[in-house]
Amino acid sequence: MPKNEKQAAPEEKETLLQQEVRKAALSPVNLQPSFTSAINADSVKIDATSPSVGISKEASSGETRIRSVHVQKISAGKATPVQSPQSDHQKYLTRKRSDGITEIALKNGTLFSGVKKAETDQVITIQTDGAMLNIFKKLIREIDGSFYTGGGMETDLFQNRERVVKAPAHYPKPQHQMRTSQTRLVPQVIVPEGVSVGDLGDSLRSGEWQQRSRAARYLGAMGQWGTSAIPLLAKQLEDTTQRLVFAPVWIDSSNVEKLLSPGLEAARALSCIGGDGPGVLREALKGSDPLVRKHAAFGLCELSDESTGKLLLAIFSDPESQVRVAGLGFFRAGTYFDQLVTALKDNDSEVRERAVFLIGRTSDEHAVPILTEFLKDKHSRVRARAAEALGSIGGVKSVRALIGALDDGNVFVREHAAGALGELKDTVAVWPLIMALKDGNAAVRSAAAFALGKIRDPRAIPSLYSLLKDEQLRVRQIAQQSLSMLTDISQLITALDDKSPMVRENVAYVLWLMTGKDLGQDKGLWLEWYGDPAVQSKEK
Repeated sequence: MPKNEKQAAPEEKETLLQQEVRKAALSPVNLQPSFTSAINADSVKIDATSPSVGISKEASSGETRIRSVHVQKISAGKATPVQSPQSDHQKYLTRKRSDGITEIALKNGTLFSGVKKAETDQVITIQTDGAMLNIFKKLIREIDGSFYTGGGMETDLFQNRERVVKAPAHYPKPQHQMRTSQTRLVPQVIVPEGVSVGDLGDSLRSGEWQQRSRAARYLGAMGQWGTSAIPLLAKQLEDTTQRLVFAPVWIDSSNVEKLLSPGLEAARALSCIGGDGPGVLREALKGSDPLVRKHAAFGLCELSDESTGKLLLAIFSDPESQVRVAGLGFFRAGTYFDQLVTALKDNDSEVRERAVFLIGRTSDEHAVPILTEFLKDKHSRVRARAAEALGSIGGVKSVRALIGALDDGNVFVREHAAGALGELKDTVAVWPLIMALKDGNAAVRSAAAFALGKIRDPRAIPSLYSLLKDEQLRVRQIAQQSLSMLTDISQLITALDDKSPMVRENVAYVLWLMTGKDLGQDKGLWLEWYGDPAVQSKEK
């Protein structure tokens, strides 16, 4: 061997890992052309011990997947690094699944797989778990294992608050709460043909309480023709069926047809039958039997004269809470606000709960500070009812109080607070509601998800995607419903009529995110655009 010639280094044997890396790295299927052209099989050194190297095997096809490779090009005895143009993103280099399923990973870690149904510049629509899901490309990290570089993520538009309207100092209350006087509904009754007062009197003696209740309801519907049955109805006030059940203080279209106990149905019949019926109730209210007083107080709530009001004021000192609750229904009109405030001081939580409920129905903004204090009541049902009442009244102060109630120690209260914030549709509540999506109770998560769907703020979309993986079916279903309200173009266009200016602004913003078109809040323009058959075929 010549003296000046250096001894050749012993040939290194490749490990199995290095062989696999070399095969995968040099595969033209797995590498971009710009990368493969820079190397060849004779000038590549692969450091398989580098933490940047990763290999996996596809279970179905046995295909080798390479995550990234540390490659050096040998040039004139000097190693120089050759970088993949995608190495900054740790791009996964893979083939698509052979079964036609698309796998999508969001930036927040949520994973989806399903059949891709449509794709636009902004959204990919996949069918997964029996539901159609619109996924914003701006939120995608990987598609089929490949790092997704599209979507213009230089600015996260889902966190852009500039186009999201702020809560005004005053805004309209919920439409169903604008009346200051509330008339209690009575059931619509048609007396069967051929049925006489005598027949109904016999039914009042039936051994089945439902038949006794229906008979009393029919007699009340007869009016003056049923007055001969007043003594029998007065006797019915002593009926002990459902004696431990509190009388309803509010009757509207949701419960007006519900059959009440025989004693309550008899009291209602006496209030509207005419003749001596109301007089019988007034005398019964003075009796010694608390059950009879309860029924009588309920019946008198159907009347509206001043003398009856003065008589029912005495119930606040009745020793039986069921009597006090039954008489509260008379003070449902906003003109009796002071009387309801008095009832809030009652020692019994059942009375306070009903009083709080009725105050919420008055829509009186002066009640907000009072109701806020009752968010601290020692009984959870009172706190929950206060949250519901604040949602009925509305206003900035109500929103702040309800956000605080999301941290209440009781599940029932947190659930009602989330629901009330959804009714108010204030964007200030979006982040607190997003945090509530992580609540340990499924009912609270469901209420928060539903509320976010009603507010329609785009900032909720990534978190609602994550909730589609919730362990509880009901939570997943509500998250899907809310996402439809936030990502379905037809539903968004319909929501441009919402009474809340914040919702309308949010909807216009999401439509822009979905379509790339900025048509503002003009529903007509959106319908004109979306009504184009070519547009619908592209979006659906």
